[in-house]
Amino acid sequence: MPNDSPDRFVLLPLHAGQPRVLKAEGLECRSAKWLPDGKRILFSAARHGRPSKLYVQGIEGGTPHPITPEGVEIGPVSPDGKNVMGRGPGPTVFLYPVSGGPSRPVPGVEPADQLIRWDAEGRKVYLARPEDPASVSIYRLDPATGRRELWKKLGPADPTGYANGMGVLLTPDGNVYSYTYTRDLSELYVIEGLK
Repeated sequence: MPNDSPDRFVLLPLHAGQPRVLKAEGLECRSAKWLPDGKRILFSAARHGRPSKLYVQGIEGGTPHPITPEGVEIGPVSPDGKNVMGRGPGPTVFLYPVSGGPSRPVPGVEPADQLIRWDAEGRKVYLARPEDPASVSIYRLDPATGRRELWKKLGPADPTGYANGMGVLLTPDGNVYSYTYTRDLSELYVIEGLK
């Protein structure tokens, strides 16, 4: 959705039709997600020189309205579209109502945890946490109680050359997942007899 103009989104049709431009004047748009109703987007944006907030805007146009304070990073949206998790302000993760209103902290999320997605029922959230130099543990967290359980540990069979963290994607039911990582491999040569 974001394009080369930071104050707008361009929605491209999948079939015949014209692109639709959503303006967010005065904002520098960063990342966006569709809300489950398919009629609104949730996005992270900031006024020039200020920390980002999360905004909601209908795809029919109108003015985007903020739903968080400054300093919030976008996270997963609940399956019913009523809540979004966001980290911040600071390292704490909060549950923010998409329609606006008071937020509440989510217990059990640690600063190193990456928020992946909600499960299909909207009862648990998948988190990724780097555990050692070449693996990541995926946890399922109950956002009401903060109880977490190890779901799966992922990592390359051969960690040689592992260079940085993993990106993890998974389906709502958890039956299909993928992860990416970078390997930095090189060869060492010994040259003898140089003068």
